Amino acid sequence: MNIGQRLEQLGKEVYPADTDVWILISGETVDKLVSEFTSIEAGNYKLKGRSGEIEVLKLIGTGSYSQS
Repeated sequence: MNIGQRLEQLGKEVYPADTDVWILISGETVDKLVSEFTSIEAGNYKLKGRSGEIEVLKLIGTGSYSQS
């Protein structure tokens, strides 16, 4: 399994089926995205098959986002 598959599984564990769909991405991926994408922190997680925790973020969409 690659990290994308691990993040997909983490999303199913962290966010119940009745919540909005979230796309989880790693901090490394966020660093490579253009600034028009907005993300918020989801926390640091240990993923199976990876050494240490990785920074995980929720991809919100494009444009600016204000969390109320």
